Amino acid sequence: LRKAAKRICEIAKSEELSEKFKFKNILNKKAINNAFAVDMAMGGSTNTVLHMLAIAREAGVAFDLANINEM
Repeated sequence: LRKAAKRICEIAKSEELSEKFKFKNILNKKAINNAFAVDMAMGGSTNTVLHMLAIAREAGVAFDLANINEM
């Protein structure tokens, strides 16, 4: 946990790393699929559906209910 916290601080302080790890650079369709897979493994939640669809839209990722139904 300390290593992760230290790494987050390093990223936040470094302009180069901050650019690399921007929200829109790491949030892609694969990441959203993974989030849904984890949610379903834990029992699923309608809240996850609402929030992840909104996050996908904000990130410019094409993801909708049809994608969820495929999973």
